[in-house]
Parts: sequence; structure tokens; C-alpha cells
Amino acid sequence: MISEQAQAFRSKWVDPDFRRDPKTDLYCFVCQKDLKKGFRYLGHAIMGATEVVHPDDRQIADRELPSEDNLGLLPVGSDCAKRVGVEWFVEATPADQREPRIPVVQGA
Repeated sequence: MISEQAQAFRSKWVDPDFRRDPKTDLYCFVCQKDLKKGFRYLGHAIMGATEVVHPDDRQIADRELPSEDNLGLLPVGSDCAKRVGVEWFVEATPADQREPRIPVVQGA
């Protein structure tokens, strides 16, 4: 795990809630609620899906983080995106919505 002083990219704690068990393979990585096709946002999840990287800093995070800490772009629900701040997420495209992304959250 990278120390905060050494990070050259912006990240934000998302205050995740891993108590819910999703019923489908398409769910919000922050709250684990199932999402319908047509979800609006994707977040670059890191550190076991507990933080999100600012969209402008994704390439830096990809370069600096070890693969086990870098989960890449995962779906996030509108409510969670608004709570964290929509500026921390990117708009999902129709191509993103065709392929479910299954986050692997360990040690939550």
C-alpha cells in the first residue's frame, strides 16, 4: 500500500458499505446495491474499493499503484456519486453498460 505522502494523484475515501450482498453482477462498488443497465457513473476504485481516484489523475494512479490495489473503473450508483462528489467519477458510455464489471473486494 502506498503512503499518503508518496501519492502523486488525488484520491478520496468513499465511506463504503460492504454489508449488503448484491443479487446480480452489476452493482455499485460503494454501497453494493444492484444497478440497472443504464447506470450513469464509473469510478476508478483503489485500495479494496475504499477510495476513488480523481478522473484527471487516473494515468498517474495506474502507473504508481500495484495491481492488487488498483481495481480500475467500476460502476457506482447516482446516489453514491452525489454523496462522494460527481467530480470524482466519469460518465459511463453505452459500451461500459454492456459489460458488467464485478469488483473483487477483499478484507472488507
